This record gives sequence, C-alpha cells and structure tokens, in this order.
Amino acid sequence: MTFSDTASKRCKLINPFFMLVGLATVFIIGCGAPAPHVAIPYLPPDEFSDSDAIWQRSSVANSKVDNQRIGKFFKQNPDLIGSPDWTGEPEKYACKASKSIERFYWFSGNHDNPTWNAVEFEGSRMRELSGIGPPGTHAKPE
Repeated sequence: MTFSDTASKRCKLINPFFMLVGLATVFIIGCGAPAPHVAIPYLPPDEFSDSDAIWQRSSVANSKVDNQRIGKFFKQNPDLIGSPDWTGEPEKYACKASKSIERFYWFSGNHDNPTWNAVEFEGSRMRELSGIGPPGTHAKPE
C-alpha cells in the first residue's frame, strides 16, 4: 500500500464525518422551528409604593362593604361596565399609613406588559387611576 492509498482511505473516512457535523450544525442553528413565545401572566405584588404611599395587598376576600363601594363606583361610571379593562375580581390594597384608604386594582396584560385600572376609596371620596407597568408606576388620575 502506498502513501497515496492510505491518504485516500483517510479522506474517505473523514469527509462523511465533517459532512455530518456540518449538516447537524446547520439544522440546529437555522432549520429548527422557533420556539413559540408564551406570555407569562402578570402576578400582582404583595406590596408596592407610589408617590402617595406604600400599599399592601389584602389577603382576605372583598367584603360586602367593599362590593357595595365598587358597585357605587360603577353606578357613577356606567360607561366602564363591560369594559375588558374592568372585568374580573379586583385585588384589594390598603395604604400602610392609613388603613382607611383602600384601592382596588384590575390587572390585565402580561408579565412583560402589565396594565392596570384602579379605584381608590378614602371615606366617601373616590378616584379612578390607571397605568402601564407595575402598580405605582405611570399612575394617572382619570
């Protein structure tokens, strides 16, 4: 066997190996289907602060009085009834400095793009708030 015969046999063994590695690399990098983007739901924080106060989420369900106050808000704002931004059970937050101030938040969007609407009650006074991002950021009174 001559040198050229040995080199020829080695090339025949090496070439299929490199072809296989090359094809596998192209498949992995460029031919695989992209993974679908899964939206992660927004999880409300247990506590947050804004320019007004520090707010703590209530661990108890909304009371009958809470539901009456929310009902009064919607009675005064009938155009919000049925809006997708105001559907579902709101999250209740209390002001840490004054337990007489409470907010009810309706969250929508996802973890990367949360939006929210809220109504704040302080005694008989109420005000509507909304924002983009986590609560406490970009709040704007309505």
